[in-house]
Amino acid sequence: MSSSNSRTNEKFKGRKGSFLGRTSFRSQSKGSPFVLRGSKPVYSKNLTAAMVKRMVENKAQSLVKLSKKREENSKVRECEDKFKQAMIDPFNPYALGCCLPAGFQRPSFKFSATASGTFSTSGADGYGWIFCAPTPANNKYSVYTTKVETVDAVTPSPVAGATGAYRVGVQSPFPAETFTDGSHTLANSLSARVISVGLRIRYIGTKDQSGGRVYGFVDPSHQNLCNSQSTIFSIANRAQCIKYANPGSGRWMSIKAHATSQGEIDYPQEQTGGTTGDENQVRLCYPWSNDKVIGDSLPTDGAAPIGMWVKSANGRAAEYEFEVIYHCEGVGEAVSQMVTQNYVSTRPVLREGQQAAQEANQHQQRGEQTAGM
Repeated sequence: MSSSNSRTNEKFKGRKGSFLGRTSFRSQSKGSPFVLRGSKPVYSKNLTAAMVKRMVENKAQSLVKLSKKREENSKVRECEDKFKQAMIDPFNPYALGCCLPAGFQRPSFKFSATASGTFSTSGADGYGWIFCAPTPANNKYSVYTTKVETVDAVTPSPVAGATGAYRVGVQSPFPAETFTDGSHTLANSLSARVISVGLRIRYIGTKDQSGGRVYGFVDPSHQNLCNSQSTIFSIANRAQCIKYANPGSGRWMSIKAHATSQGEIDYPQEQTGGTTGDENQVRLCYPWSNDKVIGDSLPTDGAAPIGMWVKSANGRAAEYEFEVIYHCEGVGEAVSQMVTQNYVSTRPVLREGQQAAQEANQHQQRGEQTAGM
């Protein structure tokens, strides 16, 4: 009998099947199409059509779930990378379409607001400046600069409403009326937040006027810099100031900023109870203004926390080109057909992005200090 069993086992050795004796089925779970041969599962000959169908369906569902998980992880990673790029270099094309990968996973419309042009230092003393008040509205003032005729020889103080000061808006898909109603007391069909801001300038004049210094500064708490207290002398002594020597080389000199508080990260909302229409217009159209205006003579224009000061060589007029970009996100009825999904990361990307931006600023400061020696 033993010899007969041995021959039978040799006959079926290496074949897939269940000819291993009844003891082989003790390790087979109920309804499973597998049996255990040693430590390896093999298919049983006794598979039914229902069992095969169930096995194929389970495998297909598993592959679909794995594919969706990989796709979502890829999009989360892309969202993180775009956000960090917007924090480090807002002018990099890869930063376009960035969103904030934190908070609620709420679909939003991603867009950018831009401005470009030229400005010049004063022909009287060589001082000049340019400031940004970030806004997603295309018919609100956002960039403030000096022109040749600016008379400010005693103290080079930026004043938005001064004679000779120049004001421009940004190229954006939305006017202020999209963010506020006609009386500027209630939010209308869109609420937008600003994720990051970039400002850069470069000299475009002649070689004989190419000397001088440029100072870039972002107020840490995003308070208004466009006022008589923010002189070129006071800003140059601030630790966070980025100083550029030899601006006439033709290279871009830049500064950048990002949201620093929960109020700036949240989508702005109107306030009621003692809040005027002008105050709500500032709140809704200038998310970084901290409810402050740029000047008493401009009650509906938000504060400017980002600026660059210029001192040209020999106190002469010098011309510069500027570019500004604001990366924004919007939600509301006006963009309901254009939103795309946000992907929220489980990692502390907001803190990581802010840290990356800070390290980039420090590296930029060290590089400029070395170049100026």
